[in-house]
Amino acid sequence: MATANSVRLGLWTNYATGYSNRWQILATDYWASVMMAVDAVCLTLAYPYIINIVSRWPLHVSRWLTPGSEHRTSPVDSQSNIAGPLTRADSTGYGTLSADTNGTEDSANRSGSSGFSSYLSESQSIRKILRQFIVDIMRTDSTPSIFLKTAVLAVLFGTFVAWTAAGILLTRNPSDQAALSSSTHCGIWQFDEDAGDEAAYLDDLHNHWKESRASQYARNCYSSLELPNSMDCSSFYNGSISFTTRRDERCPFKSPELCLDGLYSAVSFDTGLVDSNIIGINSPTTYRFRRRSICSPLNVSEPYIQTDSKNNSTTYRYYYGSKGSNNSTFETTGDTFSNLVPVYAVNTYFSSNYPEYDYWHPLPGLLPDDGGTLTIMFVSSMHIYYTNPSFDPIFPAKKPKYFPGQRKPLYYNSDPRALPFACVDKTTLCTPDGRSCWPMTTSPPAKAFNSPAYWFMKWSLEISTVYDSIKWRLGSALLAQESVSQFVSSLMEPNQWEVEASHLFATSLARVQWDAWSLANGEDRDRPGYEEVTPDEAKGQLCGIYKFKSAGYSNINLVAFVGLILLAIVIFGLSREVTIDKGVVADAQDGVDDLEDYGVNASLNPPLVFEVLLEVILVLIYHILLGIRKSVLFVLRRLRRVYRHVLAA
Repeated sequence: MATANSVRLGLWTNYATGYSNRWQILATDYWASVMMAVDAVCLTLAYPYIINIVSRWPLHVSRWLTPGSEHRTSPVDSQSNIAGPLTRADSTGYGTLSADTNGTEDSANRSGSSGFSSYLSESQSIRKILRQFIVDIMRTDSTPSIFLKTAVLAVLFGTFVAWTAAGILLTRNPSDQAALSSSTHCGIWQFDEDAGDEAAYLDDLHNHWKESRASQYARNCYSSLELPNSMDCSSFYNGSISFTTRRDERCPFKSPELCLDGLYSAVSFDTGLVDSNIIGINSPTTYRFRRRSICSPLNVSEPYIQTDSKNNSTTYRYYYGSKGSNNSTFETTGDTFSNLVPVYAVNTYFSSNYPEYDYWHPLPGLLPDDGGTLTIMFVSSMHIYYTNPSFDPIFPAKKPKYFPGQRKPLYYNSDPRALPFACVDKTTLCTPDGRSCWPMTTSPPAKAFNSPAYWFMKWSLEISTVYDSIKWRLGSALLAQESVSQFVSSLMEPNQWEVEASHLFATSLARVQWDAWSLANGEDRDRPGYEEVTPDEAKGQLCGIYKFKSAGYSNINLVAFVGLILLAIVIFGLSREVTIDKGVVADAQDGVDDLEDYGVNASLNPPLVFEVLLEVILVLIYHILLGIRKSVLFVLRRLRRVYRHVLAA
């Protein structure tokens, strides 16, 4: 299973995700929970400090809105009433600043000793702060601008949203269980035909098992049905490769008369253009591929099927191409229903992209009209009864038979012929942008030729045709066979042949997923008769580029993990109070400078680092805008002078 992979722990890059989620730290579930707890502690410890920062904003505005203050028109005017020197209220250097002024009542109003301002200094609950602030705004007799009220509420609401987002980010970290394989046995391994008969027999059994494995995976993970005891579908990086099914497609053969129901009677299955990261390839540059199959039942009239009756026996010969020295493709004798075996017999033949090596050579009219490989399958239903009639062209059951004691008849296939259908497979490889594509048999561009990611994709697709989904299992590969109990089959789909073709296509895609895993782990390296055939361009470079879904491990988003820690540190720093130098205060009292230039209001607590930085930023923005304004005015004046000069001339 894919979960048997050894994983690469620590920092790694998942190129299939966005930049914010690209850098991951893979750890065991235990250490992932520890790292998550660290972020949670940082977030919790930062809470009172963010409240301290946020509360200053409504505090300033609330003082301005509080009625009864004679000096709320301008903070600068308020500072001008400071008569005595400012002193610290405690020995820490971070206490409140007080002023010996004559305006005792005004000082009390500005210091916030009552109303919302004092309430804010006593409460650390953001819910209470918001409620009291809203009440304070709604009850005030003054008429400040709606924009100001909205801005205050927007800041508070934005803080709430940001804090909620941080919490959500924390819960989503760990992000997933994707992991890179750390196997050092990657490579392409193929059976050597000269390895001997014993190794060949074992290889046949191994191939049968591989085909069955892919079929079972497709049965459980590509089907919309939830099957009991289904295979785990979460081991691969993606559980399946999606595809679309279209009916009434154009006949894929050069001679459309070979399609049973005419020119537009075929069914197609198409993945579209797919990024190879879907099969687990992890590379900054991943190539694309497209798998497409078009299937159709074949014409069973003469001259394609001919009958030869001799000695009370009938032989059916199927002329869809030559096989070896025979002009016919296949032949059957007698009535298949008379064989008292409740199974489906399947014979299949294949025409590859290298016809000079093929055993079967199809009719010229049966060749694909736009290239690709061809698979033909002959299906014979033996001694099988059906509970309902079927008019499917490959799985018919039209003739009823009554049994004693049964009110309803059973149905069976009275046609003694094997009924054929064929599929054309086409696999296309493309550049990462999908603009340039080529078939499997064509040499790739020079850039792709030297790319391990390209070779990984190509060899994962080598054994992924409809023929590769049925050639080892034949009749046992059919879903219809699973419905047979004793001699009776349960109800089949009205379009059973389409269901079978779809499952074979899904099996071919599942085979791609399994073969990608096999390449990454060198599954066949220790099997007798196998040898490595990895191209020199890819040798030693296929390791470390395959990802899968691990078990017992979790990814921690590096940006989120480090970001939350840094956020807590920054919030702590921004919430610290700034110590005001007494010399600066004296200068301000002498009129040399104003405390407001330092973000200080004498009636408030010592300013926070956040407030000072904010004021500096606002001053910079003000001067930048002022400079832009002066530049624009200068240019306009110059243009006006030039315009006047032109008019005067």
